[in-house]
Amino acid sequence: MKSLVLILLFTACRLPPQEGGLEFETIRLTQNAESINFATIQSEILGPNCTQCHPGYSDYETVRDNLTAIEDSIKSGRMPKDRPNLAPDLQLLIEEWIKLGAPSESPIQRTVLAPNWDSISKKIIFPKCAQCHNPQGQAAFLDLSTYEAILEQKDYLIGDESGADSYLMEVIQDPQNPMPPEYSGLEQLNVEEVQTMIEWIDKNLPESDL
Repeated sequence: MKSLVLILLFTACRLPPQEGGLEFETIRLTQNAESINFATIQSEILGPNCTQCHPGYSDYETVRDNLTAIEDSIKSGRMPKDRPNLAPDLQLLIEEWIKLGAPSESPIQRTVLAPNWDSISKKIIFPKCAQCHNPQGQAAFLDLSTYEAILEQKDYLIGDESGADSYLMEVIQDPQNPMPPEYSGLEQLNVEEVQTMIEWIDKNLPESDL
């Protein structure tokens, strides 16, 4: 059965995201009006995804003059062109920045990755897994989009194994076909993210630090 799921995972992640997929309304940003600025948007969104075709977007005033067009292009999936759609957490980041009046300067504060669902969902699951693994996605057979869905599949994903030996981490770290696969355009988990996932599993999947 698990080998079949591996095949399905391998196949599903090759397919483009479907239109009308799950909207990740549960994502919440911890930044406030003092912690989101143009430098944040430039380094995390515009620089990696936009300025190669739109060099003017490295300039704050140009971006301010084109906010509506930028937001519409991102929401509609037209941009970034010839690349995967912007990850849900980054879409929310730029939307929040615009709602705050698109501030140009402020200190940059970012959330710290922690072994709990609140943190892992924002930093790992939503941007790297749930774009396909949701009820309307290409990999709907293995829903990872909510905390409840993961708990329901806990016996299958983890069983009695330690975090490092769990089936979930086996799939993520598969040497031949790691998840998310390289050709999906999504970043694979880095060392910190892998270790945090393992710690989260070993702590019995806490939802938050509280």
